[in-house]
Amino acid sequence: MGGHSAGEVASTLTLETLVEHFAPYGDEAPSGTKPRLVRAITAANERVRSAPDSGIGRHGMGTTIVCAAFTRNVAVLAHVGDSRAYLLRKGVLSRLTRDHSLQEHHAKNNGATPEALAEIPSNIILRAIGASPLVEVEINFVDVGPGDRLLFCSDGLSGMVADGALQAILGAAEDRTTAANELIKSANAAGGEDNITALIVDIE
Repeated sequence: MGGHSAGEVASTLTLETLVEHFAPYGDEAPSGTKPRLVRAITAANERVRSAPDSGIGRHGMGTTIVCAAFTRNVAVLAHVGDSRAYLLRKGVLSRLTRDHSLQEHHAKNNGATPEALAEIPSNIILRAIGASPLVEVEINFVDVGPGDRLLFCSDGLSGMVADGALQAILGAAEDRTTAANELIKSANAAGGEDNITALIVDIE
């Protein structure tokens, strides 16, 4: 969480914890990958919360996360917060995650109008790693195949670039590096108001 103290420390600790839980990683059924992801993110939450007691980071630090483990032609997605995953298939972009934000909560549960939603700050999130002793992880299973392109991004990208523009850029660029650079360039051109992360995976 870039607006909070030591957010970069929380994200680094989280990434390190996930790598520890998934290395080495062998062939595994998607049903077995789900609890492994939950355990890894739960461990990351505990690590982020306890780190300040050892002089690492600061109390109150936190991070969002979106990640996936790929196994047997299935992407097992896990996320906490408002970082997103998208799938581009045959030129059409679809969003694979829902934001754990106050705005999306009202949109889903209260049937709020677009005008009412516009009055709710988009950066208020309801879940984050490090925010509370217990972290609720959302898991989704997505079938993937050759030609699919997945985008994992922070709200510094999705909050600045509309889905239609994301689709156009992801569909036009042949290689991942060009696509990521174009996405970041577009977010900066739109104002670049937050940290921008874009990670692209092509299924071959």
